[in-house]
Amino acid sequence: MKLIFRVMVGVVILGITATYMISSGKWQDSVLDPISYTLGHEAADAVDTNVRDGLKAGEQFVADAQNASVTDLIDQLGTIELPSAERHPKYDREMFGDGWQFNTVDGCSTRETVLIRDLEQVVMRDDRKCKVLSGVLVDDPYSGKTINFNSVENPMTVQIDHIVPLSVAWQMGAWEWDSNTRVQFANDLDNLIAADGPTNGSKGDRTPERWMPKSESFHCEYAASYTAITSKYNLAMEQPVREKLTAVLEQC
Repeated sequence: MKLIFRVMVGVVILGITATYMISSGKWQDSVLDPISYTLGHEAADAVDTNVRDGLKAGEQFVADAQNASVTDLIDQLGTIELPSAERHPKYDREMFGDGWQFNTVDGCSTRETVLIRDLEQVVMRDDRKCKVLSGVLVDDPYSGKTINFNSVENPMTVQIDHIVPLSVAWQMGAWEWDSNTRVQFANDLDNLIAADGPTNGSKGDRTPERWMPKSESFHCEYAASYTAITSKYNLAMEQPVREKLTAVLEQC
């Protein structure tokens, strides 16, 4: 499925700068030494450990995804708990952080990272570091259309969508998380996808039993992603959502 390809591309984009610098011997001089000079050896060691652990985790995620099957995903759905009747605070977008995070390795925001991953023929702006000027979204996963994107002329033509909406995650358990976990979820590339703006707007925060992409060819990947991210974060899932995802996956 395309899911595996997108995940693999995402891992490559996030890791390509660090991997290149480590393998070329520039990692110490260009990254660790300046950090050590300004923040101390402990800070540099922490950055080095976190980046290397992150690369290993990404490789493991791809390996696990490659071994997954439809049967595995359906079985996974069966392990997801139903939501409790416990009352929770009102949803507030700010509880998931103030906008997109910036990658500490290359300085790119999560939005720009997703655009670079999902668009083709990407052109970067000369006047701003890590800013996508234009690109082509081929076979948009939500509408099936091919969309020409230009961040100056019409930045909302392509939007970045949370497959599992933040408000849904909040209701299904994220209200109990600490702030760091919520920010991590909001910026998790596994749960993000570039999509046609108007079609994404029609989705809003609706769950799969009330909304599926217009492009039927993407239904399997969408159901698989929704299931995987829910399980990854130990979120709950309402029974109608489980039934819809199961029905979709059984046809894949």
